[in-house]
Parts: sequence; C-alpha cells; structure tokens
Amino acid sequence: LIPIMSIDSHFAFFNPRTHLIASNTATRESTLQLPPSHPIRRLLTIFTFGATEVNLLAFDTLVPRTSLLHRAAGLTYSSMKEVFDMAYTSCDIFEPFSDRTYNPALQKLSDEGKFPYISQGAEYYEIVRTFVREWLAKAGDAASDVQAKAFYAGCKAASAGQKYELPDYSSVAMVDLLSSVIFAVTAYHELVGQVVDYTILPSRAGLRLTKSNPTEIDLQSFLLSNIITASTSVPMPMLMSDFSNFFGAGGAPTWEKEVWASFNEKLEVQSKKVQDEDAKRPAGLEFKYFDPKRFDCSVSV
Repeated sequence: LIPIMSIDSHFAFFNPRTHLIASNTATRESTLQLPPSHPIRRLLTIFTFGATEVNLLAFDTLVPRTSLLHRAAGLTYSSMKEVFDMAYTSCDIFEPFSDRTYNPALQKLSDEGKFPYISQGAEYYEIVRTFVREWLAKAGDAASDVQAKAFYAGCKAASAGQKYELPDYSSVAMVDLLSSVIFAVTAYHELVGQVVDYTILPSRAGLRLTKSNPTEIDLQSFLLSNIITASTSVPMPMLMSDFSNFFGAGGAPTWEKEVWASFNEKLEVQSKKVQDEDAKRPAGLEFKYFDPKRFDCSVSV
C-alpha cells in the first residue's frame, strides 16, 4: 500500500499533487507570465517561496532510476512510472476543496463534527477564498489584465489530462485557482507531508514487507525511508507571519499589509476553533493537521 499511497499522495516525501503540480505550476507560470510587481505574482510569492529549490533538491533524490525512493520501494522502475502517471491522471488538486462532494456517510460524519478533514478543510479553504477575493479586488484591473489571463491559461494547459481540469477563464475561476494553490501548499501539504509519523517505526508503515514478519518492513527499507525523511527537511517560514519586509515594502501598495493582516486575523480565529474542537475529542483521536498555526507558507520537503 505505501508505495502507491506515498507516491500518489506524497510521492514518498515529495507530493506530486502539491509539489509537482500545484506548487510547480504556480511557480513556473507566475515567473513566465507575470512581472515581479504584478499583484498576482506578489500574492503567490509567499506561497511559492523557495519552491524551485525544494522541488529540484527532492527530484534528484526521489525521481530517477536507482534513486533512494526506487531503492527503498518494492517496485520496478517501470511500475513506479505507472504510479506516477496514475497520480497525474487522478489529480484533482485544482478542484475547490469546499465545493467537493463526498460519500454520504463521510459527509454525515463531517456534519456531526466527527470528520474534521472535510469540515475544517472547507472552513480554511473559504478563509483563503475570501482573502484571494479581497486581494484581487484591491488589485483592480491588473487582476484580469492580459498577463493575468496568460498566467491562468498556462495553468489551465498544465491541468490537461488530470481528473479535474481547470475551466475556461473567468474572474471566479481565477479566484478558485489561486485559492486551490494556496490551500494545497499550506493545509493539504501539512496533512500529507507528515511522513515522519509513518516512517519513525518499522511497525507503522513502509515501502516493503518482510516475508518472515509481514507486520513490519525490512531493515534496509526502514533505513532508506528514514534517510529520505531526515535529508529532505528544508524549513519554510510559517504562514501566520506578518512578512513586513515584503508586504507594502519597496514601493508596493499599502493595501497589501491591510489585506494580509485581515487574513491573519481570520486564521487566528480558525486556529483557536480547531484547537477547541480537538480538545473535546477522546484521547488518541486528535486531528491537528488543519490548525493554521502549523502551516508553512510554502511547500517544504
């Protein structure tokens, strides 16, 4: 299970959906299509900070034939490539999180406060969506100029062949695209990026099972998994920071500080709500992953 789960959901410590698709697409298209002073590029600068370095660093460690991932996994390289392809074609990372539909039983659990992945995820996504709307409203005509539309077109082209393909451009679609990117590299990455929870013990999860004891992974795979876990730990600034040297600085408009401050105020409220809900759960059933105070501002590995 772990080779497929980790490659698809976190690509064995290098999520193709957050890293190679959401983060990489936003980084590439904002750099190619938007000048540094464009409001959309300035918005994404925080959420793509260091992404190129992180993704290139991890690529050499995890993608090529005979990489650490290939050596740790119980798959041939051709099979690994098939899993990568599956991760791409099944990708729905650009689909607005709060607009998704779920199995009725899961939705019922969420409505009862028993499945915070859905309920808290949707709440955070809506906070992000409101923030993006406010940012683009302050940006004025620049939010829908030729460069902005070229950025959107590049992201739309990159989503071709995925389970969820971006729709044709509209102001609503732009808000959803930016909101989905931000959600992916903060909340979703916090959830799927915590691979140390799985690799810390050989009895928890791994990439290969032993024939003598199928309840544990083999020693070599255990060591390789933890080498990857330990070596891909590039820290990022925390999302709930004021970034005073960036927002409104160097001739940038002062409204940037106001919109960002409003966003952080909402995150503070949401963080307390998540912590309060977690405190009411039975011991051992905590769900801390969608607490905004835990989020990095950009993908780390």
